[in-house]
Amino acid sequence: DARTALLAVGVARPGSVVLERYAAAFHGAPVALTGPVDVRLGKAGGSVPAGLRGRFVAIDGDVLRSYGGAVTVTSPRRSYLDALAWMPPDEARSALAYLLTHRRLSCADLTERLDRAPRARGNGQLRWLVERVADGAVSEAEEVAHGLLRGGGVDGWEANGTIVVGGRRYVCDVLFRRERVAVEIVKAFEAKTGATVELTM
Repeated sequence: DARTALLAVGVARPGSVVLERYAAAFHGAPVALTGPVDVRLGKAGGSVPAGLRGRFVAIDGDVLRSYGGAVTVTSPRRSYLDALAWMPPDEARSALAYLLTHRRLSCADLTERLDRAPRARGNGQLRWLVERVADGAVSEAEEVAHGLLRGGGVDGWEANGTIVVGGRRYVCDVLFRRERVAVEIVKAFEAKTGATVELTM
């Protein structure tokens, strides 16, 4: 639990700023809480207790949120972007799919980060993520499905189209708007013999 971890950080190293995946999880991102908790080191550096990992990062202008009275967390947007930049690629791709479809982040947020800090650590992965979602596929499963649709000559669909039903807004993985058909991509896996996609309509 991210909140429990943050309280423990507050006891072990009061005044810490928590970063990356634990901060992202605190703000609701579905990321696995594995490995040490990343905390910011000031210009003077300093040691950190076991279970924590110090990072030299600038947080000027970031909106910090206090938790438990002894620790602060980077803002949701900053936390999500740090996690996407620093997590393993597969985890980052999965987290990005959630953040985009739940409107927590946009592709513009990623490109703005790249433009603002072009030499920041993790930018290579952020660029890779931007390239992966450029055609509208926000997950690997959607990427496979879109490729199958295009390869089969199927047109008239849109990726992640929005519909309103009963006053509620839904994002459809693949939407045939004219035909009023929404497709939800459940899973996909790739093997040497090809790829299989399971669809729900």
